[in-house]
Amino acid sequence: MIDILNEDLSTRVIKTTSSRINTLLGTDSSAKDMQQHLNKLFIQTGAIGDELICTIPSFRGDIAGEADIAEEFARLYGYDNIPSTSANVSMRRGVMEPAEVKNDLVKRYLADSGFYECITYSFAGAQDYEKLCMPLPTSVQIRNPLGDDSALMRQTLAAHMLHVASLNLARKNMDLNLFEISRVYIPVEGEPLPDEMPALCIVQSGSTYDFFTLKGVVENIVRLTCGAEISCTPANAPYLHPGISANLHVGDQCFGVMGEVAPSVAKSFDLDQKVYMAQINLNALYENEKPPIRYTALPRFPAATRDLAVIVAADAGAGDIMNDIAQAGGKRLERVQLFDVYTGEQMEAGSKSLAYSLMLRAPDATMTDAEVDKVMAKILHVLEQKYGAKLR
Repeated sequence: MIDILNEDLSTRVIKTTSSRINTLLGTDSSAKDMQQHLNKLFIQTGAIGDELICTIPSFRGDIAGEADIAEEFARLYGYDNIPSTSANVSMRRGVMEPAEVKNDLVKRYLADSGFYECITYSFAGAQDYEKLCMPLPTSVQIRNPLGDDSALMRQTLAAHMLHVASLNLARKNMDLNLFEISRVYIPVEGEPLPDEMPALCIVQSGSTYDFFTLKGVVENIVRLTCGAEISCTPANAPYLHPGISANLHVGDQCFGVMGEVAPSVAKSFDLDQKVYMAQINLNALYENEKPPIRYTALPRFPAATRDLAVIVAADAGAGDIMNDIAQAGGKRLERVQLFDVYTGEQMEAGSKSLAYSLMLRAPDATMTDAEVDKVMAKILHVLEQKYGAKLR
């Protein structure tokens, strides 16, 4: 019978000082006092001035350092004899980063609106970009990927969210409200690490959802986080329908894209019904500071309301026209809102009808019909000059 023992059984010696143990425990004991207590525990201790040289018995394998020596002394010295002192630290309340606060705000809003949060992997493959009809971008590559479908760090959330939508539709979950807040990884030339950009992806699908339903969700998110209104311009994202998609702007800054998933992309992901998607760069969105809330007195005089329906070219932007109405209406135009878009048989080819609701109010008196008509005439003149609009 052979017993092979790999442990080191040589005598262990731990060197420390009484001042160090007093610092750890908050005591004020001398080296001689510590020596006497430790010897009672079969820890042979020699004291040379402030220094303690402790020889550890073989049956005390739990003693490895000076903290263990301090604990052994404290047990015999008595915990009740150690004086209580205030912590010599500065206590500060933790504060979350502003971006994290806004992320939580967005998550709560979406969850309260009936959305379900998704958490997907940060890996992607070349086939994901192929399904999105996107060229394969230069991406951060993983050295030991689990497979070709997870060999790259993703640069978009679209593919993963469409996979989730496809899985749910295959399980007969026909009404989808999904979102994910995660990071995409953009390589930076000359830098060893990529830019980890936080992004938000929202997906809606079902009989009650369309482009404008999703646009309303995005508008509420922007108002909630930045207190701003969005504007839209035509988008050219390859995975979105070219006629039902838009770039999202706050002022002159583009912070995302939204629209209906292109039919060819929907087919490649086995989506058998229309799916609407928005992708938002949260860094770009959060750069817009939320203005301070300003309170004004309730209006003293009643408002005058008018509806304005104009016929314009089919490619005219409803949002651009709304902005021009607001600018032409001046300070007395309190609110303008689009409430109808008509492209039926009664419209000429290549044209559409846009109907807006306007609210006008003067701060010092009730506006007369003549004053209202004057403002409406000015608005119509601007639309005629810029868009060739005709009053319907």
